[in-house]
Amino acid sequence: MQISDIEKFQPPFPQHYAIPTVVQPGTGISNLTKYVLKNRQYIELLEENLCKFYNVKYCILVDRARTGAYLLLKAMHLNKGWITSSFMHRPFTALVYKNVSNLSFADVKNDFTINPKSVEQLINNETQVVFATHMYGKSANIVELRELANEYNLFLIENCVHMPGRVNVRNKPLGSWGDAALLSFNVDKPLSGLLGGAILTNREDVWSAVKNINLPSVKTSSVIKKLGSIYLGYYLKPKLLKFKKIRDRKINGVHEIEKFSLSTYESYNPKTMHSLQKAAVLNNLQKSDEWVRRRKENAARLSKQLISNNSLILQEDTKLQPNSFLYYPVIFKDHSRYNISTILSKMGIETKWRYFPLHLQKGFKECKYVSLDNTLSIWRKHLLFPIGHELKDKDVDYIGTSINTALKNSKF
Repeated sequence: MQISDIEKFQPPFPQHYAIPTVVQPGTGISNLTKYVLKNRQYIELLEENLCKFYNVKYCILVDRARTGAYLLLKAMHLNKGWITSSFMHRPFTALVYKNVSNLSFADVKNDFTINPKSVEQLINNETQVVFATHMYGKSANIVELRELANEYNLFLIENCVHMPGRVNVRNKPLGSWGDAALLSFNVDKPLSGLLGGAILTNREDVWSAVKNINLPSVKTSSVIKKLGSIYLGYYLKPKLLKFKKIRDRKINGVHEIEKFSLSTYESYNPKTMHSLQKAAVLNNLQKSDEWVRRRKENAARLSKQLISNNSLILQEDTKLQPNSFLYYPVIFKDHSRYNISTILSKMGIETKWRYFPLHLQKGFKECKYVSLDNTLSIWRKHLLFPIGHELKDKDVDYIGTSINTALKNSKF
């Protein structure tokens, strides 16, 4: 299937920033330094604190979420069939693909989460793992997925990289429904940090098997480099836009994705977290509840302004599939998202879209899948808006007014 030229480009940079960015980092040099100096003795308690936060028995810290998947795969001999969605992070999926005998893609629903009915169609005698992502802070249908895993004796992994702790379904926290769950502490995640990740589980056999794998620690130089990239990529970005070459730069998103070669994952060197990374996460863990509260309030305020606009499909918040709104995703029924994002960039609003479907990419076309029509449809039509804890009421109102204006002025 061919992707048109306009779909290959990422949304344009804002000509200026009228409101905070889509990603709002929780870690800076000053607050991290203060925290390390005051709480050095508590840094090694991060695993214990994460267990309490997600209500699980065991936690193992690693250098990134994909390392968690790799360790589970190796320790639990999960090297046969995996089912995930095609709407997924390429480097993560590439690592899995290089280490299993077959990888299958299930379709997603309009809430961007994996469709249990599509999963069931793909299950065969080789299937070992269902990998379910809580996408953009929207819970997957974890009840139905858990029932499927029990029925077919499958290992269920919850991908909680977009989901904070203390989000319950039927009084049971997300992150504790799976046989294991994965966390990420990258800058664009709920517990925004200096990269790093974790494996969560209630199963002693899983914890024991993974814990027996000895890992070296991330080097200090790598952590410092990550801190520098955060400042350059996020804190300094609004200032850099005064340079025309940066402001007018067009990025071919598909081309950038294809730079991740599958051969990179012929071998993999997992590591554990650095103490500075632990400090960043522990510091932000204390702020997480407030950040989630603010995002939910901002989302509710924005939804009120957009709910009557018939050009949009908004996310529903339900008891079985709650939404913590890491981002605010919308789906356009008719309008071009590129046209909308271009108009909004002139109003000082940053937008994003993510996850070019894997089944259309080099290296993954041999993967088995059922119909992925909805995956392709929502990828082409979705756009992410800022909803972070830094936004004030006036910022949210400005976003809502600007979206409605852009829809009136955009060509279909």
